[in-house]
Amino acid sequence: ALELAGVERLLREHGVRVVSCVCAAGNLLNPSNVAVVKRKLDLASHFGADVVVGSAGAATSDDERLQLYDCLREIGDYADRLGITVCLDTERGLC
Repeated sequence: ALELAGVERLLREHGVRVVSCVCAAGNLLNPSNVAVVKRKLDLASHFGADVVVGSAGAATSDDERLQLYDCLREIGDYADRLGITVCLDTERGLC
Protein backbone atom coordinates (compact mmCIF):
# COMPACT_ATOMS: atom_id res chain seq x y z
CA ALA A 1 0.00 0.00 0.00
CA LEU A 2 2.90 2.33 0.75
CA GLU A 3 4.34 1.80 -2.74
CA LEU A 4 0.95 2.49 -4.33
CA ALA A 5 0.66 5.71 -2.38
CA GLY A 6 4.09 6.78 -3.64
CA VAL A 7 3.13 6.08 -7.25
CA GLU A 8 -0.16 7.94 -6.79
CA ARG A 9 1.71 10.91 -5.34
CA LEU A 10 4.16 11.01 -8.26
CA LEU A 11 1.35 10.78 -10.80
CA ARG A 12 -0.47 13.69 -9.13
CA GLU A 13 2.68 15.80 -8.79
CA HIS A 14 3.50 15.42 -12.47
CA GLY A 15 -0.05 15.64 -13.77
CA VAL A 16 0.09 12.17 -15.32
CA ARG A 17 -3.02 10.08 -15.88
CA VAL A 18 -2.70 6.33 -16.47
CA VAL A 19 -4.72 5.31 -19.53
CA SER A 20 -3.14 1.97 -20.40
CA CYS A 21 -0.49 -0.47 -19.25
CA VAL A 22 1.11 -3.81 -20.03
CA CYS A 23 -0.31 -6.88 -18.26
CA ALA A 24 2.08 -9.66 -19.22
CA ALA A 25 2.69 -12.71 -17.03
CA GLY A 26 4.21 -15.53 -19.06
CA ASN A 27 2.41 -18.59 -20.33
CA LEU A 28 -1.28 -18.31 -19.49
CA LEU A 29 -1.64 -22.09 -19.52
CA ASN A 30 -0.13 -21.87 -16.03
CA PRO A 31 -2.93 -20.96 -13.56
CA SER A 32 -0.55 -18.95 -11.39
CA ASN A 33 0.14 -16.68 -14.38
CA VAL A 34 -3.60 -16.11 -14.83
CA ALA A 35 -3.68 -15.01 -11.18
CA VAL A 36 -0.79 -12.60 -11.85
CA VAL A 37 -2.68 -11.06 -14.78
CA LYS A 38 -5.75 -10.62 -12.59
CA ARG A 39 -3.67 -8.84 -9.93
CA LYS A 40 -2.21 -6.59 -12.64
CA LEU A 41 -5.74 -5.87 -13.85
CA ASP A 42 -6.64 -4.86 -10.29
CA LEU A 43 -3.70 -2.46 -10.27
CA ALA A 44 -4.61 -1.10 -13.71
CA SER A 45 -8.13 -0.47 -12.44
CA HIS A 46 -6.81 1.16 -9.28
CA PHE A 47 -4.82 3.65 -11.35
CA GLY A 48 -7.66 4.29 -13.80
CA ALA A 49 -6.35 2.48 -16.87
CA ASP A 50 -9.14 1.30 -19.12
CA VAL A 51 -6.94 -0.54 -21.63
CA VAL A 52 -4.25 -3.14 -20.99
CA VAL A 53 -1.99 -4.94 -23.43
CA GLY A 54 -0.60 -8.44 -23.05
CA SER A 55 0.29 -11.67 -24.75
CA ALA A 56 -2.44 -14.17 -25.54
CA GLY A 57 0.04 -17.00 -25.04
CA ALA A 58 0.90 -19.87 -27.33
CA ALA A 59 -0.57 -23.31 -27.85
CA THR A 60 1.15 -26.30 -29.38
CA SER A 61 -1.85 -28.62 -29.60
CA ASP A 62 -5.62 -28.46 -29.97
CA ASP A 63 -6.04 -29.38 -26.28
CA GLU A 64 -3.71 -26.56 -25.21
CA ARG A 65 -5.51 -24.13 -27.50
CA LEU A 66 -8.87 -24.99 -25.88
CA GLN A 67 -7.34 -24.65 -22.41
CA LEU A 68 -5.80 -21.31 -23.38
CA TYR A 69 -9.14 -20.05 -24.71
CA ASP A 70 -10.67 -20.86 -21.30
CA CYS A 71 -7.90 -18.91 -19.55
CA LEU A 72 -8.34 -15.95 -21.90
CA ARG A 73 -12.09 -16.02 -21.35
CA GLU A 74 -11.52 -15.97 -17.57
CA ILE A 75 -9.19 -12.98 -17.90
CA GLY A 76 -11.56 -11.21 -20.28
CA ASP A 77 -14.54 -11.71 -17.97
CA TYR A 78 -12.52 -10.42 -15.02
CA ALA A 79 -11.35 -7.37 -16.98
CA ASP A 80 -14.90 -6.69 -18.14
CA ARG A 81 -16.10 -6.52 -14.54
CA LEU A 82 -13.41 -3.87 -13.95
CA GLY A 83 -14.34 -1.92 -17.09
CA ILE A 84 -11.02 -2.72 -18.77
CA THR A 85 -10.45 -3.67 -22.40
CA VAL A 86 -7.72 -6.29 -22.91
CA CYS A 87 -5.73 -6.09 -26.15
CA LEU A 88 -3.82 -9.29 -26.94
CA ASP A 89 -0.79 -10.03 -29.05
CA THR A 90 -1.55 -13.43 -30.57
CA GLU A 91 1.17 -16.03 -31.00
CA ARG A 92 1.64 -18.92 -33.37
CA GLY A 93 -0.82 -21.74 -32.91
CA LEU A 94 -3.51 -19.58 -31.38
CA CYS A 95 -5.32 -18.26 -34.42
